[in-house]
Formats: sequence, C-alpha cells, structure tokens
Amino acid sequence: ETQFGYHIVMVTDKIPAGLRPLDKVKDEIVAELTEQSQRGAVGDYIESLEGAATIERSDWLQEATAPEGPAAEAEPATTEAAE
Repeated sequence: ETQFGYHIVMVTDKIPAGLRPLDKVKDEIVAELTEQSQRGAVGDYIESLEGAATIERSDWLQEATAPEGPAAEAEPATTEAAE
C-alpha cells in the first residue's frame, strides 16, 4: 500500500541468482567506475566554480513564470550571494 492506494504485482518470470564470469561483465564494471569518477570530478569542479563566483539570483523569472493566486503569494522571493 502506498499513498496512491494498493498496487498488485504479478511475477511473470524468475531468474535464478548466480555469478557471471568476469570477462562478460568487465566492460560494464569499467564503464560504471569511469562514470562515477567523472561525476565526482564534475561535481568538484562545479563546487570550485561556485565557491569562486558571486551568484545573484533575481526573482524576475520566478514572477514571470509563477502561477497566479494565493499559492504564488505564499512563497517569498529570495536573493542569494556567495563569495
């Protein structure tokens, strides 16, 4: 049961657990580790750029795209600056 109600799942197939030979999964492992390394390097680079930048956020875009009505008035506009 979830917030959306009950969900019924039907099992259509079962695959027994087992080990795959290294030569069959080596490329997948290398690709996954390379991707993880790249994501970490990109994240570190972005953090260094953000730390060195002054970031100013304007509320003009939020005002232009915000829905009208009481919900739009409930969220205050914010301006952030990082040094």
